Amino acid sequence: MEIKLLVNLSKLFWSILNSKSLLFFGLFLMFGVFGYAQPIVSVTTTESSPTNATSFGITITFSEPVDSFVEADIIVTNGVTSNFIGSDGDSIYTVDISPIADGTVTVDIPAGVAVATTGGLPNLLLIPSFTLVYDATPPGILISAPSADPTSGGPVSYTVTYSGESSISLSDDDIVLNPTGTAAASSASVSGSAGSTRTVTIGGITGDGTLGISLAAGTASDDAGNTASAAGPSATFLVDNTAPSGYTVLINQDPINGGNETAVSFTFTAAEIGATYNYSFSSTGGGIPVTGSGTVAGPGQTISGINLSGLGD
Repeated sequence: MEIKLLVNLSKLFWSILNSKSLLFFGLFLMFGVFGYAQPIVSVTTTESSPTNATSFGITITFSEPVDSFVEADIIVTNGVTSNFIGSDGDSIYTVDISPIADGTVTVDIPAGVAVATTGGLPNLLLIPSFTLVYDATPPGILISAPSADPTSGGPVSYTVTYSGESSISLSDDDIVLNPTGTAAASSASVSGSAGSTRTVTIGGITGDGTLGISLAAGTASDDAGNTASAAGPSATFLVDNTAPSGYTVLINQDPINGGNETAVSFTFTAAEIGATYNYSFSSTGGGIPVTGSGTVAGPGQTISGINLSGLGD
């Protein structure tokens, strides 16, 4: 009996080395002794990817009942496990995954962490790894500076730029005007439908003060279901419909003569900052009038460097 057994083992060894028997040897390793197979594992979820869910469930399914599979055997990158359900002799296990940060959540089941209830063979490695993208960041919104500042009647526009969005739903009803003083507007409208930018135009502007805008929440969303937060307030623009008054202007050279005619200046008193000024110097002695204009930068501003040498005496 012992001699016969040694002969049979020797024959098996040499048959394995025979290239024609490699297929049989591979099947022998895969299906094991007495026809038992190593359990194959898969992972599924009903959650879509990307997701903004703070926790989602996965189902771990083995091709046959297994023993010794526990929560600690589940390897998660960018997430933590909880609520593990399953016990020895089960083929289906469930567990919840809570993502840690935006990015890809990966679940791996290593080889050999569970053994088949019947036959005792270890499970095969999960291939490929289970992955799902977590995204909890809402779309961003940037409101530009106003197109005009100051203005008396407008229109004045803002460019609204979105980032990270998959759809934009900004409408006229989402625009909130932020007035000060008596400034007001009769219209605020949205234009544009392509790309990531929209234009908000403010029209029918009246009164005196400032105007700006804010945007309501929910004007855009992304693939994970995040919606944009409210945006604003924007930078404001000055609304001025009152003519300047109460100011005086003094020419600083008196008289103007050959000694100072190339460097004439004048100074405002109580001028309205932001008002536009225009000046013109002429002479009864002839010559082309000297003109200029600008914007008042301060209530006592001096305008200098005016050359009147081209005017007659």
